[in-house]
Amino acid sequence: MKKFKKLMKKMFSSNENFTFENFDKYIKDQRTNEIGIYVIKKKTNAVLEIVDDLNVPEGPVSYMNKPLGKFKNKLDTKEVFADIISNNVDDEFLYIGVASGKDTINKRLTLYRNFGKAIGKNTKIRHSGGKRIWFIKNNKNILLIDYITESEIKRNFRQIWNKASQLNKNNKSIVENIEAGLIYLHKSDYSTAKKPYPFANEQKEIKKSEADWVEFWESYKF
Repeated sequence: MKKFKKLMKKMFSSNENFTFENFDKYIKDQRTNEIGIYVIKKKTNAVLEIVDDLNVPEGPVSYMNKPLGKFKNKLDTKEVFADIISNNVDDEFLYIGVASGKDTINKRLTLYRNFGKAIGKNTKIRHSGGKRIWFIKNNKNILLIDYITESEIKRNFRQIWNKASQLNKNNKSIVENIEAGLIYLHKSDYSTAKKPYPFANEQKEIKKSEADWVEFWESYKF
């Protein structure tokens, strides 16, 4: 088993019922009022397929009723999506996000679910990261939502917490540094020159922190 997958299975135990279909029920858990890291993953043995028409993604109603326009880029084609899926068959974790500062896990996941929805007078897109999730058929039922709070990381993954604390030189929160470290580990396990990386975090860049995590992951006991 790859290092990334082994660690993620320890960090995210997954409630098999927390899907987008049951979102309103499970987002009320008291733990979601904290900051932390959240993930979108596919159910065990789930087969990922792309919607037939990219102009009608299976996202929230507010998203489906909007012209796709700026949500798409030149890489958003059926061919590219099919290639990304075929190259990630062993990677059940499709998106990693972070809730920090004043944004709780509840708030970030709600914004994710309501992608494209104007909130009050704010018409800006509040969570466009991971947008390709909405192009997966039946995403409401075959994708799982999971999260780990800052306090749980600090208590159960002390080594990772301490490393992220040491890297906290750019005034980012510690959980943001941990997210960057996890994305780098994913990248090192799954990316190749011929393979798009990764499925949902296609815009994510890791710059200064990438090199800092290399030695740590090489010595970490998975």
